[in-house]
Amino acid sequence: MATVQELEEFGMLLSPENCFLTKSQQICSIDITASWRLESPSDYCLFVSTQTEPLKCWVNQTRGKITAHFKVNESVKFTLKASDGPFILEKRLTLYRQVKNLRKKRRNPWSFY
Repeated sequence: MATVQELEEFGMLLSPENCFLTKSQQICSIDITASWRLESPSDYCLFVSTQTEPLKCWVNQTRGKITAHFKVNESVKFTLKASDGPFILEKRLTLYRQVKNLRKKRRNPWSFY
C-alpha cells in the first residue's frame, strides 16, 4: 500500500484514518495528513465536514498535500472538490470509542464460592 508521501496512483489518502478513544477520553486530538492526486490539472479545495470554509485550496494542480491538527469528538469526512463541479474524492477519519471494559471476570461460571 502506498504511503502519503508515495501517492503514485490517482486518489486520496489520509494518514491516519482512525482514532481510538478510551472510556475516559471525550476528544480525539490528532495530526492528519491528507494527500491527493488527479489526472487533470484544475482548481481544487479540500473540505472537512466540521467546517464550512475549505481547509486548503490549490490552483491549477494535479496533486496536493496538507497536514493539520484536529480535535474531534465524532467521525470526520474529508472531501476534495473542484471549483467548477461536485466532489471528486472523499475519505473519512473514523472515531472508535471503547464502550466495554475488556477485563476478564474473576469468578468462573462453574464456581459456587
